[in-house]
Amino acid sequence: LVYLSAFPEHSFAAAREEVTRLARWADAKVFPGILDPAQNAEDSWVVVVLPAREDFSRWAVAQFGPDVLKGLSTVGGSYSHDDKRLVAQDLGPTLRHEFFHVLHWRSCARLKQRHPAWIQEGLCSLVEDYDLTPDGSLAPTPSWRTNTVKRMDQAGLLFPLRKLAGKTRQDFQGE
Repeated sequence: LVYLSAFPEHSFAAAREEVTRLARWADAKVFPGILDPAQNAEDSWVVVVLPAREDFSRWAVAQFGPDVLKGLSTVGGSYSHDDKRLVAQDLGPTLRHEFFHVLHWRSCARLKQRHPAWIQEGLCSLVEDYDLTPDGSLAPTPSWRTNTVKRMDQAGLLFPLRKLAGKTRQDFQGE
């Protein structure tokens, strides 16, 4: 990882520590071997861009169009596997989510697999919020997404799994 950060040094240092903690947890619980030094030597570099808010807004509009900043848009960042570039507007949930995309894509590349968008996004959403256990490890916790899904379920708006599994990336992400 190569970092470009507009955040204060102490905040950025804490975020890097958190990324390391998250990678260790992922290695132990989700992607066994993801931190294996021999395999890491074959992984691509990733540029992590942590811009100031106004720079993030300009980037988001250039990347997703002018409507990205209107209404209920929830774009807080992006990981482009083709470009090996992660952009996050914050050092918390968005950075964790996008960094988990990096780890997931690395795992998929090693396994020669490609997972659908709904699996990628669901998996990466798990680490947006977490608690630290007494031994210092991560324990994912419910997030705003949990409440959204509960409300969708109560309103009968959830898709059957068969329909969800058949969605293209564009359909899933509403592009």
